[in-house]
Amino acid sequence: MSKRAYGIQMKPYADNFEYLLDEFSRIDRLIRSYLKVFQAGLSEPMDEFRGLYVSEAEIQAFLKSRGLETGQKFLPDSVLEEV
Repeated sequence: MSKRAYGIQMKPYADNFEYLLDEFSRIDRLIRSYLKVFQAGLSEPMDEFRGLYVSEAEIQAFLKSRGLETGQKFLPDSVLEEV
């Protein structure tokens, strides 16, 4: 039996492997979308050592933030719907 979601006919997965491949594809699209948003928000050019060290300013900014606890969306709803 198939289900309908958003007007699309959906079929059940043939096996667990097919399901996992689909989920990995979805995660890949999410990561790519987050990366695009991150790169678009960079105001300064990336230096060659970015990611190899954590500056004092980055530490202080992290300590002042609530991290992912805020429930803040980092991607627009339109992108999340596509994923």
